[in-house]
Amino acid sequence: MTTTRFMVVMTLIGLMMSFSMAPALAEVSVGKGELKGSTLRIKGEAAVSGAAYIFLGGPSGITAASPADANFVLESLQIQAWFGHDVAGAGDVNGDGFDDVIVGAPRYGQPFNPPIQNQGSGEQGAVFVFLGSASGIVGSNPSDAHAMIVPVSTDAPSQIRAFFGGSVDAAGDINGDGYADVVIGATGWNRDRPWLGLGTEDPPSEGAAFIYLGGPSGITGTNPTNAAARIDGDQLNAFMGNDVAGAGDVNADGFDDVLVGASGYPAGDPLLRSQEGAAFLFFGSPSGISATGAAQAQWSVRGTLGGERLGRAVGCAGDVNGDGLSDLIIGARNFAGAIADDAVYNGSIRLTGEGIAYVFTGSAADLATAAVTVRSGQEAGSAGYSVGGPADVNGDGLSDLIVGVPGFTRNQVREGAAFIHLSDGTSPAPPQVN
Repeated sequence: MTTTRFMVVMTLIGLMMSFSMAPALAEVSVGKGELKGSTLRIKGEAAVSGAAYIFLGGPSGITAASPADANFVLESLQIQAWFGHDVAGAGDVNGDGFDDVIVGAPRYGQPFNPPIQNQGSGEQGAVFVFLGSASGIVGSNPSDAHAMIVPVSTDAPSQIRAFFGGSVDAAGDINGDGYADVVIGATGWNRDRPWLGLGTEDPPSEGAAFIYLGGPSGITGTNPTNAAARIDGDQLNAFMGNDVAGAGDVNADGFDDVLVGASGYPAGDPLLRSQEGAAFLFFGSPSGISATGAAQAQWSVRGTLGGERLGRAVGCAGDVNGDGLSDLIIGARNFAGAIADDAVYNGSIRLTGEGIAYVFTGSAADLATAAVTVRSGQEAGSAGYSVGGPADVNGDGLSDLIVGVPGFTRNQVREGAAFIHLSDGTSPAPPQVN
């Protein structure tokens, strides 16, 4: 099963389309939290617990005008949890005919006893799955969620600042059992070097992506030790999992695949934090995904200049060329464009931040070079900061794309824009493809 996803992210609000409580209706869920990034930087100590809003579709579309009009509201009930930092339709994880939702809370922590102001201390994170039904979403907070998945267990050390749930998505059906699966990113996860929060240094931020399978009883697994797959970044400061996406069936084998961004992945010495970035594709199979690290990806693409941050955003592009295969869209928010200054950034030319989004078309053989690119045309435009698709906005049977350009300037400085791309555009020299 290939899950359709169309996401727009602006300022602190994410809009995701579509999942449905009934086959013919679409809904929107809104997550309130800081925008996804290679790391999660918290400014100040405001009491931010977060929420996710669900708006039901109908013959007239979405009719709500404000959060007060939401059909369902999901909350964390914990200070500083950042619940709703990322949200997605999860597909039908338990096979009951109703689609479900997944919500990330990357700062969710175990409350202190007695409670103190920042109950989310530790910033380990959590992910919650809420089931759909004939009457809509079942549950409203962690206590009545269908599934709560956390990055800690009695068999694994604590992962302070794991930021588990900083990115979430439906994975489609990666093992062909007829149930939807989910993928979760945790940019601060460290396989062999869990950070203990000591000293003033930043955590090593290897990062990882986790796969949890659906089934007759819904999501199976509650922590990293019983995930169906854990894919580590294998490099310091890789930020593996800063964005994750169900990729659809890219290679025509009948199983859905998973795409993982690692915007800090280095081309050389990881201690330099050169942040060329990368994205890794993992194929589904009857046994699911067997990879345990980035090096075992069936396909990858990497940035070529320091600070490019390729993989900042990744997604399924749908079928942009009508060949029946799923295509990929990958953003590099700091792509250099045509203008570059002479400043040095970790040994490389400082990028202007024009940004770019690459589209790679699916293939049973090899994805080769980028078929389509979308650029901002402006210094510091940051095209590819977020990407979305598929959506056929003109009804021609081909998937169209949406690319977030938060630094775009027209009438106001850095007012931002979203570009709708109808599968055309120029193609400069593509990044390195492996």
